[in-house]
Amino acid sequence: MAFQDRPATPRPGAKRKTGLPEDAAAPATSASAPAYRPRGDGGSSLVAAMMRGEVEAPQEMADRWSVEPAKQLEDWEVRKLERERKKAQEQKEQEEKEKEKQAIRNVEQAEKDNKKKLKALKQQLAELEALKDKEWDELTEEDEERLEGECDLREQISILEKKVQP
Repeated sequence: MAFQDRPATPRPGAKRKTGLPEDAAAPATSASAPAYRPRGDGGSSLVAAMMRGEVEAPQEMADRWSVEPAKQLEDWEVRKLERERKKAQEQKEQEEKEKEKQAIRNVEQAEKDNKKKLKALKQQLAELEALKDKEWDELTEEDEERLEGECDLREQISILEKKVQP
């Protein structure tokens, strides 16, 4: 069986109508064409009706999802839970005390570090005073650079003295 190819365009001389069909060209009114309505009773489902309380749940579903009353704890279970709660509370208090101690240690360490740094800066300042005693022709470039940093050194010392002394 052999098939023949046909041209994709319509045959010459055949004319098609342009535009919409006559019955679709008329405007839709409430009398001529009803509004869209979903199938069923407006799209509501059985589950939605059960959730709203309009329909009772089937008995087999109610049995599966029923909630049993909470069982009473026995005395030993209550005591055990109380001991665990007390232990957790004590551990929390212990951690808080340890944090406070660590904070105090950090403050003390920072104060010690500031005192050491202040002592070192004062020693550097004393060395700069010794450099000032030299004659201008005895100073090296390195000595001059150190003398230029004297203002910064004095500023650091004043800041540390404020921190160390209350």
